[in-house]
Amino acid sequence: MNTSLATEQIKYQQWAQMVSEYKASGLSIQEFCNSYGIKKQSYYYRLRKLREACLNAVEQPVPKFLAISELIQQKEKQAEEISDSITITYNGFKVNVTSCTHIELLGSVLKVVRDV
Repeated sequence: MNTSLATEQIKYQQWAQMVSEYKASGLSIQEFCNSYGIKKQSYYYRLRKLREACLNAVEQPVPKFLAISELIQQKEKQAEEISDSITITYNGFKVNVTSCTHIELLGSVLKVVRDV
């Protein structure tokens, strides 16, 4: 580990401890800073730097991109499923059935719809 990185981490740990002590103290910010021997501006500077370090440490999610060919294949498959489907309407319910629908699931759904 780099020495300056280690020093920075220790500094941030000390600053985080200071912020925790302030929150637990019940003192005003001015009273706490006086007892800690720092200026109010120093406290807020350290708090801001801690927040920035936390935000920088959070990994940003990498967006997933689909290749256009994959997207086209998905749309074609959806279109095939729609053309290979029937809709059952009963008691105000609509059940869409495709060639991929499991027969056991269809049976269970139809029993529920019948009993409602």
